[in-house]
Amino acid sequence: MVWPSFSSTVVLARVHRLTGGRIPLIGIGGIDSAATALAKIEAGATLVQLYTGLIYEGPGLIGRIGAGLAEAMTRERATSLAPLIGRAAAAWADAASWAQRVAEARGTAADWNRAGTLHERGSASDLALAAYEKAVAL
Repeated sequence: MVWPSFSSTVVLARVHRLTGGRIPLIGIGGIDSAATALAKIEAGATLVQLYTGLIYEGPGLIGRIGAGLAEAMTRERATSLAPLIGRAAAAWADAASWAQRVAEARGTAADWNRAGTLHERGSASDLALAAYEKAVAL
């Protein structure tokens, strides 16, 4: 995942908030795991598009994302994804603290890279998850 994917998630969340969740939105960019798909959904996506993640991870990615989303629904005692759609939109859309969250996540990733715990492929996903976790925590 690259930094513009974070930007697309911020825009997704802002559009979700502006429309009150009344229109279907497609989350795109950097979706390579159930966690990144869930981040897009929680930012306001009703659908997610897979492309590069599917190329790198192969067709098994679809099943892993489905299983991960099913686990998230079980954790939340939800019978559909509907209660998860947009629940973190406010955190993602908050422009005032977004730059701070990105800077903190970049610092975290730099620390991980210095420690040698991230591989070149996948480090962006870990970085995305770090930013998402920080966004939701705020």
